[in-house]
Amino acid sequence: MLRINRIKIVVNTAEGIFGFDHKFDKKINFIASYKNTRGKSSAIEAIYYCLALEELIGGKGEKSLKPVFRDSLIYDDREVKVLESEFYLEVIEGNDSIKTIYRTACKQYYSSNLIRVYSGDIDSAIKDKCPYEDGYVHSPGAATKERGFYTILEEILGFKLPKVPSYDDVERKLYLQIIFSAMFVEQKRGWSGLFATTPTYLRVRDPQKRTIEYMLGLESLEIEEKRQRCKDNEASIKKEWELVFNNINIILNQQLCLIESINSKPEILNEDSELLIFKILDDGKKMAINDYIVELENRLKEIDEKSSYIGPNIGDLESKLYAKQDELLKLEERLLEEKQKNAYEKKNKNSLCESLEIICLDLENNKDILKIKKMGSNQSWKITNGICPTCNQQIQDVLLPQNENIKVMSIEDNIRHLEAQKSMIEFSIKSSENSIAITEGNIQILEKKITEYRRILRAIKSDLYSVEKEISETVIREKILIKNSIETLNELISQCGRLFGKLKVLSKEWQLNLETKACLPQSNLSEDDKYKVKVLKDNFIKNLKLFGYKSLSDISKVEISDDKLMPIINGFDIKFDSSASDNIRVIWAFTLSLMQTSISVGGRHPKILIFDEPGQQSMIVADLCNFIKELCKLDDDTQTIIGITLDDINIKSTIEQLDSNISNLILIEDKSISLLKSN
Repeated sequence: MLRINRIKIVVNTAEGIFGFDHKFDKKINFIASYKNTRGKSSAIEAIYYCLALEELIGGKGEKSLKPVFRDSLIYDDREVKVLESEFYLEVIEGNDSIKTIYRTACKQYYSSNLIRVYSGDIDSAIKDKCPYEDGYVHSPGAATKERGFYTILEEILGFKLPKVPSYDDVERKLYLQIIFSAMFVEQKRGWSGLFATTPTYLRVRDPQKRTIEYMLGLESLEIEEKRQRCKDNEASIKKEWELVFNNINIILNQQLCLIESINSKPEILNEDSELLIFKILDDGKKMAINDYIVELENRLKEIDEKSSYIGPNIGDLESKLYAKQDELLKLEERLLEEKQKNAYEKKNKNSLCESLEIICLDLENNKDILKIKKMGSNQSWKITNGICPTCNQQIQDVLLPQNENIKVMSIEDNIRHLEAQKSMIEFSIKSSENSIAITEGNIQILEKKITEYRRILRAIKSDLYSVEKEISETVIREKILIKNSIETLNELISQCGRLFGKLKVLSKEWQLNLETKACLPQSNLSEDDKYKVKVLKDNFIKNLKLFGYKSLSDISKVEISDDKLMPIINGFDIKFDSSASDNIRVIWAFTLSLMQTSISVGGRHPKILIFDEPGQQSMIVADLCNFIKELCKLDDDTQTIIGITLDDINIKSTIEQLDSNISNLILIEDKSISLLKSN
């Protein structure tokens, strides 16, 4: 809750001290004059300035203020230069403690971006008899840091502002400047539409919707945050899963191994799920890696049992020579096949990319034609009339016999067909890229294996031409190769096991994310939210009727949109179906109904409204009087400040008849900024 108790403005000049000093300690307060240009707006803008909400009146710092506060004022028909200005705003926060907000303009050595908050009333603050803390505005951190003034003001209001989506995909705080655009309606731009003064540079997405959600205490923001969090988690898990899966395959490909137990996309894995690794043999068949390691170990035992000298192994060496030569030939043939596959896939990918470019161009052209066709174009396109756009000769656009009754596709069908082709080619390109990566990996492995086989063949030939009593290089090399293979494969199992453990962790996160997503309501509005929105709609329609809205014959057609939470008629913004005067009634009705609804459903509205000259567009006086009377019906802990011109006897009579216990009239006879003390 925020309640303004008093404002004091001090403008120092060479002629003396000018200013404005009045209390606003009633439920409804009027800053009134019998004529325009008496300074009512200046006094109201000073309240904005003290609360650092001057962006709602179109500027930052003292530049947003009227010249009377920063440049010069008129006194005795003379222009008097302003030396410096000081503003004191006394407010009562939710716990009934009094704070005084102090800000300056044109004061030397004192920046207007510095705001002091005293823990006491204005009189105590002026005499410096109470503690204070300084805050800053219009600088990074003003809404997030401890010494930022908006953080201090947020505490005074008892707010805890949420983080909301922004246009740069970074969560930002729902700034106070945005929230107060729903409560403070200034004279120049404020009456052009609902939330008209909302600052756009803050880059918050759907600021009006976020404000309404916060004011009414809707769960929709939390639901949307959870849904977005689920979406972000899903993308993060997919990305990490794919990374781990690719790392496993990179390790496996280096040793001509593969897996069949997990997918490339996230899935729910059982607790007892195991990673099944297979070794691809030279003949292309596969064997479980553990069985393959057992075979290698048995082979190593056989070699250990044999003699290490050449003589006893001479027959075996000759057999191995022929066998390895055959195997080498097969490997070289496989290498040639893989290189041919690789070249084919690269050529295929290039061809697909060219086709994709053509289809994308055709798709864009067809979409453009459809777009202007829907706009009502009946332009005669040469191609649609069977005329070549290049040579202007007759062409047939189908290859089928022309005496057949064949239906040619429409533009819409053609677009759908092209989009299907585009998706198919994009999928084919991705498949081709995967095939290229696989063949390049196979080429690398085969080249390494061929080099290894050639070394073995050289060792066998060397043994065959050596003395029989010498140690066989082939036997020693084979033992080393087998031992290295066993160690490498065991390390591979260990590495893949660790990575598979990460997949199991990701699987649990995936399952939890799916469960959280399944528990979210289909709509962003919960049942409680729908009830609150209905109350808002009912209050809004009631206010429209009360304030004389006439632009719609059946006012029951007014709705509050689910996606924007703003008033609509037949799916369109209510502003488009409203006359200029009825647009003002819409602003009255919706601004008031937001507070009414928040109070009735236990929302977060700070229970303060400010309207500067609500009688816009030659408003019917009776409707304006009804608006004022409705404001008087609000709860006692609410406050409204209205700048108004008493140029109609009925308005004047309505205000004068209000209960003095709830209303306060500040009547400005000449100028709001008047001489307080002469030099």
